[in-house]
Formats: sequence, structure tokens, C-alpha cells
Amino acid sequence: MEYWLWISIGLFLLGIEMFTPTGMYLLIIGLACICVGGLVSLGLASTLTMQCFLAAALTLLFIFTIRKPFHAILKGMTKRTASDITSQTVTITEAIAPGAIGKGELSGTNWTVQNNSAAVLEAGSRHRVASVHGLTLIVH
Repeated sequence: MEYWLWISIGLFLLGIEMFTPTGMYLLIIGLACICVGGLVSLGLASTLTMQCFLAAALTLLFIFTIRKPFHAILKGMTKRTASDITSQTVTITEAIAPGAIGKGELSGTNWTVQNNSAAVLEAGSRHRVASVHGLTLIVH
């Protein structure tokens, strides 16, 4: 097959990936096709059998090496740690007495909040997260 046909197929698959939830598999196959097109243009894969073998091998290689990191980056599913939450601002959703535990909202998620200050935290007030203990946000 001609190199431009491999690249066209790859670009077509990348386009389909943009509009369908395929779990990044069409993106991976499309990248493999584009790579094979590049190899064919350099004269490194002359027979159709060799080209198909390379496309299959590159697809498998990409699935096992780059699919998961691509998926995490493109879908925004990076894991957050306690240090990512520390110093952010939590909105208190119910009054919390000193030393007591109540509820708050941070980044659209409801959290358990512990008041480690000497004052009452009023509903609607905003406070910085000092630390995280398990699933409890500690504010001062």
C-alpha cells in the first residue's frame, strides 16, 4: 500500500476517536497506521505483509505502553493527593463548633471538615485546608 493511504487511514481513525467513546483504541490504531505510513515513505516496509505486521505490532506496543498515560491525560483522570488539597479553600456548609466535625464543599465535592480553631466556623464561610487526615479536611 502507498504511504499516503496508511496516513489517511490513521487520520480517519483519529477523527472517529474524537466523536466516539472507544476507550482510546482507535487513537492507538490510528497512531500505528500513521507510523507505518512514515516507515513506508522511508522505504523500510515494502511489502503489504510487512506493513500489516508492523501495524499490528505497533498497535499492541502502543496499547501496552502509552494508552493508559494518554487516557489519564486526555480524560483528566489524574489522581489527587492530600498535598494537592492542602492550602485550597473549603466552603463550610453547616456551622461547626470549635473542635467539632461538620460538612464543607471543595471543588464540587462534599467533605467532612474538622474545626481546629477556637472560633465557630459559620455556614458559607471559606477557610484554608491546613491538612488532610484520611477523608477529613482539617481547618484552623
